[in-house]
Amino acid sequence: MSNRFFTLEEARSVLPAVKTWMGRAMVLSKQLQSFAPEIEKLSDLAIFNSGSPVGCVYVDRLVALQDCVARITETGCVVNSVDDGFVDFPHFREGREVYLSWRYDEADIGYWREVDADLEGRNPLDAPGFN
Repeated sequence: MSNRFFTLEEARSVLPAVKTWMGRAMVLSKQLQSFAPEIEKLSDLAIFNSGSPVGCVYVDRLVALQDCVARITETGCVVNSVDDGFVDFPHFREGREVYLSWRYDEADIGYWREVDADLEGRNPLDAPGFN
């Protein structure tokens, strides 16, 4: 759980930065996945102390991905899924923590969900009862 709770306005104010970093993270994640066959070969040959230029590029992309995720979490957000572009903003509602939920392809924060609910459990912010 995060130590920070966002109002909807606060979440919206950090969304442009979060969107930038999530977009970069998603590109890096796809690049890392494309290296999987080569990295698997390298892993199999590791006992022979072999190397490959692909290994260096892979590590570079991995470090860059970790940096993107760290920048998002430094805002107080929770990265739910890089591959799907889901980010949660801890929010206090009716005496309990919930998440304001956003996905990379969404223009704005339009959903919330219970902390223990999966992403299918997202509810629209404009549904009756959300305040």
